[in-house]
Amino acid sequence: MDSMCCIQVLGVLCQDGIVRFIDISTFGHLFDVGCLDDRICSFVIASSGRHIVAVMDSGNINVYNAYSLTRQLNQVMIAVIQVQVAWWYSG
Repeated sequence: MDSMCCIQVLGVLCQDGIVRFIDISTFGHLFDVGCLDDRICSFVIASSGRHIVAVMDSGNINVYNAYSLTRQLNQVMIAVIQVQVAWWYSG
């Protein structure tokens, strides 16, 4: 991890179906996962912080490599805190 810095990240599933990742030491927005065309219903982050799995509205399951998502930041996520918003339908 020579020149790479480690950060703690908060992942938040927002009402618009996009997961937003925030650096909890600077409260800065880092990156988003998902899109409005196929919203994320739920997500989980591996305990290693290396992979993010998202269940989409379409029923697809997407697996993301956290390193690929943070590569442009030149940082590694070491501790990830996961927050999920409960979705329910009453109809």
